[in-house]
Amino acid sequence: MCACFSGHMTHDEISGLQFSALPPEVKLRVFALLSATERGVAARVCRDWRALMRVPTLWSDIDTTTLPVQHIRIHEIVLLIDKRSLIPDVK
Repeated sequence: MCACFSGHMTHDEISGLQFSALPPEVKLRVFALLSATERGVAARVCRDWRALMRVPTLWSDIDTTTLPVQHIRIHEIVLLIDKRSLIPDVK
């Protein structure tokens, strides 16, 4: 078992960890702990984080009806709504 999972990491081992080195699945679990507002702020940190914030499952636990309208930006709405459902079938 890896030392990081056994709970017996030294201070030097912990301080040497880089968030950027974590697998995307782990980063998403960390981001899932943030509020919707905090996720919006995190999406502005860098391209990598912005790409992770676009993963739909990250937003599945957010009740958008409780968000103040002035805090919702168009790119957040696009993330939350399936664009195909807004476009009628053309035959």
